[in-house]
Amino acid sequence: WSAVVFIGQCTPCAASSLRKWDRLSRVEGPIAVFLVTTDTKEHVRTFARKRSLHAPILLDTRGEATRAYNAAWVPRAYLVSPDGRLQYVQGWSESDLGIPSKLVEALPTNLRSSITPALARRRRR
Repeated sequence: WSAVVFIGQCTPCAASSLRKWDRLSRVEGPIAVFLVTTDTKEHVRTFARKRSLHAPILLDTRGEATRAYNAAWVPRAYLVSPDGRLQYVQGWSESDLGIPSKLVEALPTNLRSSITPALARRRRR
């Protein structure tokens, strides 16, 4: 399973949401997190280093992936199953919530149960 998260440009206002996605990327388990931005390589490198982000950040400097996914606003997350099918698209009303609960709910039950406690443990640290 993969979560593809379009984050727009790396700005301080995006930092809170990015930390949540970064935390999910560190959970050993069934979901890989990929952050996508149209920002420059240099800016992303500095931004990620300052905030100790470890999730892979993919550069979409020409906006091709952004258009292909129709990421009309950011942050916007997509859950993709192992067979490449889109299982969830983050709605506008969830855009500022970090990791939407509906994304986790879109996972099969056995995967959901492994992610939820892991995220809760990370929050307590």
